[in-house]
Amino acid sequence: MIDFLARGILATVQVTLGAFAVAAVLGALVTIARRSPLAVLRLAGGAYVAVLRGVPPVAWLLAVYYGLGNVVELPTIAAAVVALGLVGAAYMAEIYRAALEAVPQGQIDAADALALSIWDKYRRVMLPNTAALLAASTASYAISLLKDSSLASLLALSELTFRANQYRQALGEPIQVFAVAAAFYIVLSVLVAVPARRVEQRILQGRS
Repeated sequence: MIDFLARGILATVQVTLGAFAVAAVLGALVTIARRSPLAVLRLAGGAYVAVLRGVPPVAWLLAVYYGLGNVVELPTIAAAVVALGLVGAAYMAEIYRAALEAVPQGQIDAADALALSIWDKYRRVMLPNTAALLAASTASYAISLLKDSSLASLLALSELTFRANQYRQALGEPIQVFAVAAAFYIVLSVLVAVPARRVEQRILQGRS
């Protein structure tokens, strides 16, 4: 049983990492749009977050898989990465927004008074003040995304949950098989949480 389920871990990790990469980059672009002086960009960024967060991820997953599948040939794993990444971008945009709003206004005013460029303002003021919060928040979302990757089982992607259900259908033992699958998810979550916590502590120690 364990060997059979373990073969689904690779697909689970691939979907999680791929979707997280899409979410992190696209979420940053959405955040920039929401902080833009142009009203149309702020409106578009806000609408993106509201719409993508307002619909269950499974609905977006099916929409991407069956919708784009009629236009281009899209591998199952790619559909899962795109769908979860698009949804994740809305959540990452909120994480970025909360982190940026936590920066003391006095430091922002000081950066403006020094006429720092946007790049220097983010590099010298924003990032040092938000790094610890971002480490904790992004790790928390990555764990949530890891669990959401199980939705790809609906597309018959041979990831951890799909293989657990296959085993259950073939040989029964539902309690045992899903307990083992849950243990795998817990281990993967710990592998995300522990390093992120150490990074957060190092950042906080460096600032103290």
